[in-house]
Amino acid sequence: MPSIKQINNYLLKHELARKYKDRSIFEDDYGFELSIEDCDNSPDGELIINSAMLFTHTYGQYGRYYLTLACLENQLDNKYLCGYLSNSIIVVLCDYYGTTSIAEEFVRMFSFQAEKFLTLMACNQFSCAEASYDQIIDAIKSGKMSRSTPWGRKTEQSEPGPLVEQRLGVLLVEMLASERKETVDWASANIPADPFYLRFCHEALYSTDETLLKEWLVALCDKHLEHTSLFLENAEKSPLTGYEIKEPMLLAWPFEYYAVKNFRARHGLSTPVIEHPLFTTPIGGEHLPDFSRWEAPEWFHPLLERLIKVDNRFTTIYGLIGQPQ
Repeated sequence: MPSIKQINNYLLKHELARKYKDRSIFEDDYGFELSIEDCDNSPDGELIINSAMLFTHTYGQYGRYYLTLACLENQLDNKYLCGYLSNSIIVVLCDYYGTTSIAEEFVRMFSFQAEKFLTLMACNQFSCAEASYDQIIDAIKSGKMSRSTPWGRKTEQSEPGPLVEQRLGVLLVEMLASERKETVDWASANIPADPFYLRFCHEALYSTDETLLKEWLVALCDKHLEHTSLFLENAEKSPLTGYEIKEPMLLAWPFEYYAVKNFRARHGLSTPVIEHPLFTTPIGGEHLPDFSRWEAPEWFHPLLERLIKVDNRFTTIYGLIGQPQ
């Protein structure tokens, strides 16, 4: 597994916005301009897929600027955090609402979907995960989620990827299912579940034994490092091969710990502070967005209103960002 020093060096070398002082976000950004133009010119039938491409670009840029300020200026900028969270989850919602009922798989893999929901939960934002739970469970039961994994994908050009245990998806779904007193039959769904995350949810999630809980939480953070992908330096380690944590914003942040901490707080349970190298990074603390102070860019709400006209379920995002004034 990579060390914290290796992760920090990787971020400094590959993932920071070097011209952040001289260039505002999306300034002279050809990819952004092209994607906005595609959305502006999209008929309703193509709007969701083109919006997904736009928001994939914008959430990455928001994350890069947020990460840059955290690492280089020791500053946590609310506007970039809010932009990152809202834009990244819209990518998942575009996949959920833009994929037809007869489609065999989602565009984004199960681990990607789970990563975005867990990131929101780590920021104490649960509304989107709660609103999407039934669709996630339906996709698991129907086999659609299994086909949205590396081994479940098969095209005319390629064979399925390797069979790898799922981790973040298991953590997310087991947490949400536990609140509803439900169980998930992963074997029947053809989704091999990493036994660590199953045991964590069954033995530690609601535990009041502080000593036991600390051991599990440290192990959870160790698993974060174990399954981290420094993709630009080793392409063999990627979500396709089980290294699910590839998002630059998340590499040096123990988001799983904070998701669990916030989940437990909803059930009246405290979570002990633990010692782990992940908490020593510039991004290792809590990140609490204030959407009441977020000024969305001028293109955001008009595009969101168009998406809502295409599919009213996009109003789910208002549970996160609030209704526009």
